[in-house]
Amino acid sequence: MRIRLFLVSLFCWSYSFSQGDMSLADFTNVNQSGYLNPALVPESEMSLGIPIASSLSFGGNSTAFAIKDFIYPHPDSGHLVVDPRNVYEAVSTKANFRLHTDHDWLSIGRKLSERSYVRFAIRERLNFTASLPYNLLIISAEGNVQGLLGEDLNFEGLAIDFSWYREVLFGYAVGLNDKISLGLNLKYIQGVSNLGRIRPDLNFYTEENFFDLQLTGDLSYRSTNMGMISSDSGISVYSKTPFWANNHGWGADLGIDVQVNEKFKIGMSLLDFGGISWKKSAKQVSTNFDTLAYSGVDLLELFAEGTGSTKTDVASFVSDSLTELLKLEEDEVNYKTSLPFSANLFFGYEMTSNSRVYSCLRTMKQPSFWLTALHVGYVRKFGESFEAGVNYTLGSNGGFNLGLKSSLELGPVQIFVLSDNIIGTFLPQNARYWSTRAGINIIL
Repeated sequence: MRIRLFLVSLFCWSYSFSQGDMSLADFTNVNQSGYLNPALVPESEMSLGIPIASSLSFGGNSTAFAIKDFIYPHPDSGHLVVDPRNVYEAVSTKANFRLHTDHDWLSIGRKLSERSYVRFAIRERLNFTASLPYNLLIISAEGNVQGLLGEDLNFEGLAIDFSWYREVLFGYAVGLNDKISLGLNLKYIQGVSNLGRIRPDLNFYTEENFFDLQLTGDLSYRSTNMGMISSDSGISVYSKTPFWANNHGWGADLGIDVQVNEKFKIGMSLLDFGGISWKKSAKQVSTNFDTLAYSGVDLLELFAEGTGSTKTDVASFVSDSLTELLKLEEDEVNYKTSLPFSANLFFGYEMTSNSRVYSCLRTMKQPSFWLTALHVGYVRKFGESFEAGVNYTLGSNGGFNLGLKSSLELGPVQIFVLSDNIIGTFLPQNARYWSTRAGINIIL
């Protein structure tokens, strides 16, 4: 059973660190709609976003389980408990999940003419993905005595990636004629923090008599400035230096919007071409072993000598033990990572002057898997200043994804709220998919 301590420690460490926004391109008068399709030209002459509050987004995806099935507060102590027993039976090969969040430091849009529009924004973006293979889930849930003795287990498919970066966006949309508009967003990227390429090539063999574990293969990962994500009070998503970082990159978005006839229009966008070069404080950590035997952590060493009380820093104790066992080595290294590329296809149909239907088909590339989803929605206008709608999203993360969206204009103040899963907006731990964006703009 000793292996459980090792694997639970691994899960806890990976958690110590929001496919979505598919409704956004339907609200063409919101300046931020250009994030999803750069070809869109809002009706307002100018849009000025309230710093940070102009666009706040968070969301998550899980292909196999809700968060509460995997990690939840202990009923007595309130500490988080990682329990893979609730989820491994739902996994055939591996479980993929993603958490993401972003906000705008600054957002400005301006019409140059009836058919041309420029955007400028500074956006903070965080993206965390992981792929958990079935073998890892079952051995961490059942230990090494439930029919796994004398078995070889390979953790092929295990991957963990985290990126925190800031983008300075310059966008331009232009109408070629009354029907076709094109758009381009160019991005200068500042990389804040990264953890990537945790993709071990390890084979685990469980001894039949002594329950010891033999590992063969290798393990390595790359990281940059991972200390930036934590603070004394917990995890932070706001940089102490919000307008500068020492790792640089570039990105680009392309979009097209076509008004086929008076009722029907289509559009397409290709987002986040490009990548980031990680140089400042970048390192690669790798193991230095061919084969090793692991007998678990000696629990007696967790007790301080002569006191009968446990050491307070159990996590550090386990971490130090594993570091010594695996013989981790650090090397300075420069490396590159790509942005989360996505392709989007849009369809819109105006049913009446006050109502319309809308759909979006999206596929998004993550470091170790793809996310694909279909989004359909209905929107109705109520007067000149308010519109609201309902939408449904179907993807690999399940089908029960009912969302709401609305946009309200109170004089020059524009407030919008978009949700791809209303349950996930308020109870994200109960959903396998959710994505929510809200913001406040001043429009002129």
